[in-house]
Amino acid sequence: MSCSNSPDPLETLLQADRDFAKMGSSIGLKEAFLYYAAPEAILLRNGSKPIQGKESLGSFLEPMNGGFKLEWEPESGTIASSEDLGYTMGNFVLRDSSNKLLSKGSYLSIWKKDPVGEWKWVVDVGINH
Repeated sequence: MSCSNSPDPLETLLQADRDFAKMGSSIGLKEAFLYYAAPEAILLRNGSKPIQGKESLGSFLEPMNGGFKLEWEPESGTIASSEDLGYTMGNFVLRDSSNKLLSKGSYLSIWKKDPVGEWKWVVDVGINH
């Protein structure tokens, strides 16, 4: 039996989602969403048609830049045996700049590894409840 020091693949995915959330809080939602998005990323939100691709994503997120606080934490996830595809899911809370609750709900993000081995989200679904 060999002993491996490599990190748990699922934990690396969950950590990527946590880092994504941290970046959103520290430098802004638009920057974080664009940094972690795959080029073909699709964002699905209540009351909106699918937003596809980084250019459309940037335009959609521009009004949220700086005035909103989105918090989330992955609660679970799964990773494919190939270790290059997986999903995370959890809950989110969206507040305005005065800390007023605007919405809360659940999310599911599908992730894949890019050519250099970094996790990028491909589909992000957020539903209000």
